Amino acid sequence: VVISGQGLVKYNRKQCERVRDFVSPYFDEIRIVVYVRDPTTWASSRAQENMKRGHTLAELVAALHEDPENCAIMPEYRAGIEAYIEVFGRENVDIRVFDRKRMVKGDLMADFCAAIGAGPEVPGILKQSFSNKGASMEALLLIQAHYDVVEDRLRAAEGAPPRSAVPQTLANLIEAQDRYRHPSSNYPFRQAVRDIRGTKWALPKPVLDTIWAKSMADIEWLRGVTGDPGLFADAYPPAEAPAPAWNTETLQDVARALEEALGDVMQVEKRRSRLPGPARQAIRMLHKAKRAVGLG
Repeated sequence: VVISGQGLVKYNRKQCERVRDFVSPYFDEIRIVVYVRDPTTWASSRAQENMKRGHTLAELVAALHEDPENCAIMPEYRAGIEAYIEVFGRENVDIRVFDRKRMVKGDLMADFCAAIGAGPEVPGILKQSFSNKGASMEALLLIQAHYDVVEDRLRAAEGAPPRSAVPQTLANLIEAQDRYRHPSSNYPFRQAVRDIRGTKWALPKPVLDTIWAKSMADIEWLRGVTGDPGLFADAYPPAEAPAPAWNTETLQDVARALEEALGDVMQVEKRRSRLPGPARQAIRMLHKAKRAVGLG
């Protein structure tokens, strides 16, 4: 039995103990497999996923400096792993590097199967699928430019100050993300542009330098735990991120043009008013309950 979930890395000791107490009556062997990725490539990947969902690079960088412990692009290795070691024992926690050069046969599935003791034939039997494909720098910046278009429209509709008049503080950036940059408003646009080919995305080098410096204590802890003093050494210093092929004005113009072209489609599919999944499920359950008691 495999239990997998990205959110598991945020469990504290008490939550890990609950997991142990829940599964231990059913299994003689419990093994924790965790993959760690170097801070620079992990942060760039994480930033991309957050930016696809409306968070701006300015917001992520502001959080990095003002609130690094809660910043989405900080790896926080020790906070994510130490509780599992304390609860399950170091001998039962397999820390593996997320790097194809170090994976069995250069394949994640083959490497994971080896980690849990599955036979070498298993990876060939399992059907693999890939989600959350990385976007090019141009596609990602285009997605961000469209969020700006949506935010400008929503601000104008409610008479709020324009983006240019709002100080770029962390609090204001978070409020704007929560209020004006919901992913559902951007979904058709993201689907339309996500496969645009272009420059490989990476965070600017000064940001990666900061992430590396703020992660050093965790890196040293991880090196000690794994017994690998050179862990991630080849990941630093990161290269300078190349400039996008399109300038800011071009990105803005293309975003506006696509917004107009996609507008009718988005209106028909009611994407702009689409509620998050949990809210839609709650409404469906409410209607079902009303019908059951004859109220609607």
